[in-house]
Amino acid sequence: KLPALQDALQMIHFPATLAEAGVARRRFAFEDLFFIQLAHLRARAELLREPGARITLSSEEREALITSLPFTLTASQRRSVEEIFSDFEKGSPMNRLLEGDVGSGKTAVAALAAFAAHQKNMQTVCLAPTEVLARQHYATISEISRERNITVGLLVGAEARMRHRDDLEAKVSKKTLFSEIAAGNIDIQIGTH
Repeated sequence: KLPALQDALQMIHFPATLAEAGVARRRFAFEDLFFIQLAHLRARAELLREPGARITLSSEEREALITSLPFTLTASQRRSVEEIFSDFEKGSPMNRLLEGDVGSGKTAVAALAAFAAHQKNMQTVCLAPTEVLARQHYATISEISRERNITVGLLVGAEARMRHRDDLEAKVSKKTLFSEIAAGNIDIQIGTH
């Protein structure tokens, strides 16, 4: 059991034993974690009050997207995709972390979410923490979107690229890429944070 805050304050400044100082330290650590969690819950509640795009897909549209991939999703991938599609219907911003080992299909799941947005005439941005990962996402998403009439953009460091709907890839200036994004001509934009 942790002491009250006032008792912990006394114990941390004037501990009778080393163990008592440790108990006080744990009390303050709990206090810090409690307020971090409280701030997180408040931010999440505020996010859920924000309006978001609503993407409604029929079960047929969902299944058509999933089965259009050149491979079969695993049960975990399918479950993640279905949860994302369900979140889309809520009409509030989604806050989701997709975790998995390298090669577990996270990019394919993200691509399906982007394809669903594209199907409803919306643009998507996919951010990666590194240029290497952004380039991998660009290559993967470009490959699995070839038959979808989708334009994919890449922006990393000093390089900007586009793979057009007609499957032509071109290196472009950042200014050109930004203009294409603003005009709604880039369906999926990939870049770094």
